[in-house]
Amino acid sequence: MKCWGLWYGGSSYSCPTFEDMEEFDSLKLARMVFEARYNGWDFDSRMKTPAVDKTSTMSIFFTNPKNLTDFYPDKIIHFNDNGAIVVEDA
Repeated sequence: MKCWGLWYGGSSYSCPTFEDMEEFDSLKLARMVFEARYNGWDFDSRMKTPAVDKTSTMSIFFTNPKNLTDFYPDKIIHFNDNGAIVVEDA
């Protein structure tokens, strides 16, 4: 299922805009890119922004946010208290 992600937090992220939105072929791919950026891997050449740290989150939308009137994410990818990457309902 295609999804769209917006990054928040981290050492090099500012408040995201629609220009910062990334499209993913699946939620699994979005999670993999989140982990890859945290570990500094150049996963599928998507390295638009370099630094993801433990304060970073990615809001995930299953409908293109540009088409939404209710701008609320479906899922959130973030680090839990134990340092594991988790995907949770927003």
